[in-house]
Amino acid sequence: RKPGITYLSPPDREFTSLAAGHQHTCGILARDGRVGCWGSNTFGQAKPPRGQFSDLTAGAWHTCGLLSIAGATGEVMCWGLEDEGRTNPPAGAFSSIAAG
Repeated sequence: RKPGITYLSPPDREFTSLAAGHQHTCGILARDGRVGCWGSNTFGQAKPPRGQFSDLTAGAWHTCGLLSIAGATGEVMCWGLEDEGRTNPPAGAFSSIAAG
């Protein structure tokens, strides 16, 4: 661990999928579709928003997910380092996502 970096512990739950970034990992919780994250949270990349998700992807310092709640299915929501538009996805409905 590096000094000055905030680290979160993994939740004690089952996941349907995982996405790993540079120093953080997020997963979709099996019981309710919410996202749990752990590892480095320097830029907020391990602090997901509320909501239910069907897919996740993680870049070095950001994470994105496909919303799966009524009225927002397929919309992309991102969190973490807002650099070069990484956490500002285009509007619309998507069937899959990938982060670089």
